[in-house]
Amino acid sequence: MIPEPTKVASKDDLTSIEISTRPGAVGAAKVKVSIKILEGLDDSPRELIAWSKSVGRAFIGLSCATGAQQMAALPQFARGFAWTTLEAKCHEATKATRAREIAGQRSGTRGR
Repeated sequence: MIPEPTKVASKDDLTSIEISTRPGAVGAAKVKVSIKILEGLDDSPRELIAWSKSVGRAFIGLSCATGAQQMAALPQFARGFAWTTLEAKCHEATKATRAREIAGQRSGTRGR
């Protein structure tokens, strides 16, 4: 296996946020964390997985429990082509979920 080259993130490649050490607990201590901003196609699979895990932890620390809250927070973690792609995929997933819910409601009401 060939090792991946190590990239050092510059200050412009990071976003800093304060997250709760105990999400949902009033008055819990906060900690400042830096997360790499996802930009485009030149990230390795390892970097994409690390980014996904970091953003997932940020959502927990920010108490972003719903898709709407996560979509509102997501632009600070991605920009450019990466943001455009993520936004489009999230909207596609939302449409598919709504279509399934509507189909389920229709089939559930037909038997009544």
